[in-house]
Amino acid sequence: MIFNYSIKRNRYSNFTGNHPVAVIVNFAVDGRFQPVYIRYVSDDSSENTFKVVGIEYTKDKFDCKTFCCLINVENTQYQVMLTFYFCKCLWVLEG
Repeated sequence: MIFNYSIKRNRYSNFTGNHPVAVIVNFAVDGRFQPVYIRYVSDDSSENTFKVVGIEYTKDKFDCKTFCCLINVENTQYQVMLTFYFCKCLWVLEG
């Protein structure tokens, strides 16, 4: 039996490399925080905002905190790694 799979590529499918992004974050009184929206600038210089629909897990390190986030892009769900560096006050989309 032969299966024909068509892979639909879109302009957001290149979430590779370490890419600085703008993030909207929710903060709690006790100091906890989590990302809510990610603003991504694609290769064609267009800005796109994606809602974080879920957080699978987090990793705490000495100088950063990494979130494994789920986002929906054009009816496809992506799992992306988003890291906040405390020293630099910088959000980076890990690839």
